Amino acid sequence: MFLLMAILPTIVLAQGAGGHVRRTVKKQQTAVDKPAEKKQNSTKKKQEKLVEKEAAIIPVEAAGYDITISCNVPSATMYIDDEHNGTASGSRFLKTGSHTIKLDAEGYEPFSQIIQVNSSSRLFTFMMKKNEIPIVIQKLIDNMVYVEGGTFMMGATSEQWSEAESDEKPVHQVTLSSFSIGKYEVTQEEWEAVMGSNPSYFKGAKHPVEQVSWDDCQQFIRKLNAMTGKHFRLPTEAEWEYAARGGKKSRGYKYAGSHTLGEVGWYDVSDTHEVGQLNPNELGLYDMSGNVSEWCSDWYGSYESGSQMNPSGSSSGSFRVLRGGYWSNLLDKGHWLVSARRKRKPSDQSFSHGLRLAL
Repeated sequence: MFLLMAILPTIVLAQGAGGHVRRTVKKQQTAVDKPAEKKQNSTKKKQEKLVEKEAAIIPVEAAGYDITISCNVPSATMYIDDEHNGTASGSRFLKTGSHTIKLDAEGYEPFSQIIQVNSSSRLFTFMMKKNEIPIVIQKLIDNMVYVEGGTFMMGATSEQWSEAESDEKPVHQVTLSSFSIGKYEVTQEEWEAVMGSNPSYFKGAKHPVEQVSWDDCQQFIRKLNAMTGKHFRLPTEAEWEYAARGGKKSRGYKYAGSHTLGEVGWYDVSDTHEVGQLNPNELGLYDMSGNVSEWCSDWYGSYESGSQMNPSGSSSGSFRVLRGGYWSNLLDKGHWLVSARRKRKPSDQSFSHGLRLAL
């Protein structure tokens, strides 16, 4: 009976203007409509909550993220996907997905790794492995001699007597900062440990390497620095002469450590000799007056009379400087003086040309 009455319309009589009666039919909401609407709303809310829950479970990846990189060698040069990207530290933005990281640092093995960048992978730590330094190269490092900087007169000073050449003049004042220089000339076993071959004409593991050009020396030094993480180089001509004279310990010898050439330098012989067999100079350096002539970093040029601070030679030229006499008997003794200079093209190779390192 309740249901039947619920669906019947309600008739309302109302007296209008002029005494006419107006009949209005007003629908009455059924008792069964309200529960149905509540059920429908409840179902809709459940569906909305389910969609929200599924969205939380399956996140949508962003186009990219800020990532943080750390490395045991933070100064290492970094390449991302073969493009230079600063050093191996700090933050940078990368697109979502895989990327190839390459790191390069002197004294360390090359490093390469593929990383995945996403919402849960944004912190990356890399460990670079040090190069293993051969024993013979470690000895080379240990044999670098510290030279305290100072001021000296460079060129054909009075103790060089009349044997000096014109390109050793004018004598001029030079001031140098401290540096290190090799106790010995670079040996054949040291060259071979770095380059994998021995170009020398006179063979002997502990003989100085020869038949190397200035250009060859630069290649050797680059590889040596990559192996050791050091910054080896050729000495400047001024550094070489200052060290040959004995630095602040100089006693004013005409040769590197003596007035008698045979005590400190090989000359008038048929080949090279093992390094360190004769007497050292005041700084403990060997063979600076004779075994092989040694390349310097400078372009060859004329001297100037004015005082100089850490000179590095001419800004350009056709020839590089060689210092120190060598084993041959084809030269007069003036070529073994501490002030003596020679010049050769950077590409020239000879069994009289070797090198000594500086740091």
